Amino acid sequence: MDKGSMHLLVIDDDVRICSFVAAIGTALGWTVDTAGEKARFEALMHERRPDAVIVDLQLGATDGIEVLRFLADARYRGPVVLVSGFDDRVLSAAQDVGASFGLDIVQILEKPIRAAIMRGLLTELESRHSAQLPSQAQVQPGVAATVQPGFTSQDIARALDAGEMLLHFQPIVSAGSLDVVSLEALIRWQHPIIGLVQPDQFIPIAEQDDETIDKLTMWVIQKTLQLRRCFEQAGISVPIAVNISGINLHRLEFPDLVARQLVDAGFAPTALTFEMTESIATIDAHRATDILTRLRLKGFELAIDDLGTGYSSLRALRNIPFSCLKIDKSFVLEAATSRASLAIVKSIIDMGRSMRLRSVAEGVETAEIASQMTELGIDAMQGFHFTQPLPADKLIGWIADRRKMA
Repeated sequence: MDKGSMHLLVIDDDVRICSFVAAIGTALGWTVDTAGEKARFEALMHERRPDAVIVDLQLGATDGIEVLRFLADARYRGPVVLVSGFDDRVLSAAQDVGASFGLDIVQILEKPIRAAIMRGLLTELESRHSAQLPSQAQVQPGVAATVQPGFTSQDIARALDAGEMLLHFQPIVSAGSLDVVSLEALIRWQHPIIGLVQPDQFIPIAEQDDETIDKLTMWVIQKTLQLRRCFEQAGISVPIAVNISGINLHRLEFPDLVARQLVDAGFAPTALTFEMTESIATIDAHRATDILTRLRLKGFELAIDDLGTGYSSLRALRNIPFSCLKIDKSFVLEAATSRASLAIVKSIIDMGRSMRLRSVAEGVETAEIASQMTELGIDAMQGFHFTQPLPADKLIGWIADRRKMA
């Protein structure tokens, strides 16, 4: 067996499907192992760790969800493709389950699968693999791994005091003109040993201590206002969105504290937008509504982030005076292949328009997705198709280059 080849592991109880995928994979230079049931699949996993896995959701005595659970327990971090003869709603639900296990569900396919689609998928997975480090549990250079490194809230507070926190900014562009209409500030931790740590690695830990998350949020606001001055000097005068935690809303004086920061920095409240996930409405809903309404009364914009991922969306939209709806990237990415996701995106856009709220599509990663979102009537877009989050100086250069090309 060629140990240098990309290795694919397939589980499907239909021998014809296994042979079909194996033939295509072998023609493309992959090595392929196939299994018709879970025990054989597990044995093959132990023999050789695959670079990609294809899982049929309907496996006779067992089912694909059990296989996904096994992959999660085995700490498999490679790409997983789901296949089934069920409709796309079942596939989409299974994808959500896989994501909840921490798996990288890269695509969902309905049977029958066309050879061209399978070839394209394997080619894309090979390109993706070649762009990454050669380790199974790799991450991008300088970015911490997805496993929690065991930080404490004291570690985070110390890092803040030591000046190890920094901000990157991602632009949000108008769907019509493609002009940059706002920015989102995203915190990063430049750890002296690990390297650049992403927020999902330390924000949940900071949220376990009220004092730590409050201190972190106020630092983000203060630093954002400092860098906004730099943006204005470069001719960039757009609102900047700052993420706040539901934990921050334990302080009734929060609106007064942030308003005072803006006054001290010489900015109007329209300089900032506060973003929060829809789950914020479940954290003492009355207090959240109290504080967020007061923020709006003071002139701040409010955006509800990751819309559609929880069950409190409608209640939050009814009770809290949001001004912007940000559609979760999972629905945006799937809108081209999932009728259910497409319907959700269209519904959110239409709902936003009827409520006079701006709509923003997150996770716009390709020109095709950008075109689809524009056709659906989205107001603005954000994602890697335009740029990844950048430090302030690089973002200023990126915007300047776009203006030269306009």
